[in-house]
Amino acid sequence: MDYQIIIKDIRQKVGLDQAAFGNICGVGEQVIADIEDGKTDPSDTLIALLKYRYSDYFFRKDDHQTNLRRKADRQGRQHTREGIL
Repeated sequence: MDYQIIIKDIRQKVGLDQAAFGNICGVGEQVIADIEDGKTDPSDTLIALLKYRYSDYFFRKDDHQTNLRRKADRQGRQHTREGIL
């Protein structure tokens, strides 16, 4: 999964800035910023917490497919049903 996009989308959908979202997740604002910027990967603990709190987001295939299309478009690559080429 592309957690960089997923985490930013979740944060924006719940209407929080990086500091408030980091506080809810038990990490600092800079951690959220670094994840969203692709500088670091989220910890397994953070992923588990987000999947628990926002399970409806993680398990909706259409949202994930939309995210993959956005990423592919930004990177100038083609998106297929099987993934990004």
